[in-house]
Amino acid sequence: MKMTVADEQFKSSAESYTLVAALFATITFSAIFTMLGGYSNNDGTALRARDAAFKVFLVSNIIATCSSLVVVFCFIWAWKDPVKFKLSQLAWGHRLTVVACLAKLVSLMTVIYVVVAEKCLWLAVTVILICCAPPCRGSKRPGWIQP
Repeated sequence: MKMTVADEQFKSSAESYTLVAALFATITFSAIFTMLGGYSNNDGTALRARDAAFKVFLVSNIIATCSSLVVVFCFIWAWKDPVKFKLSQLAWGHRLTVVACLAKLVSLMTVIYVVVAEKCLWLAVTVILICCAPPCRGSKRPGWIQP
C-alpha cells in the first residue's frame, strides 16, 4: 500500500519529534543523576537541596524529562495505529516538546545561577537574559505553541 503525501509528512514529523524528545529525555535524565552541587559524603543527599535555585532546577528538569518521555511514548504508540493517530496527537506532541524545551531552558538558567552567581553575578544574569530571549521572541506571535 502506497502512502499519501500527507502520510509521508506525518511520518517525517513524528520521526523528528521522537528524535528531539528522546534527546531531551536523555539529557534531562542524566542531569538528575549528575546532581547540581554534588552529593554529601555522609548521607548521599544533594548538597544544595535547601537552595531555592536548586529546587527550581529540579522541578524544571523533571518537567522536561516527563514531557519528553510522554512525547516519545506517544509517537511509539502512533506506529501501532497511524490512522487514529493523526493531527491532534501530532499537535500534542508538538506542545509537549515545546514544554520540554522551555523547562530545559529554566533548568539551564538555574544551573548557571547556582554555579556562577556567587563568584560573578553579572555573568549569571547575562546568561539568564540570553536564555530568556527565545521564549520571549516566540510568544509575540499569536499561537506560538501551535504546530
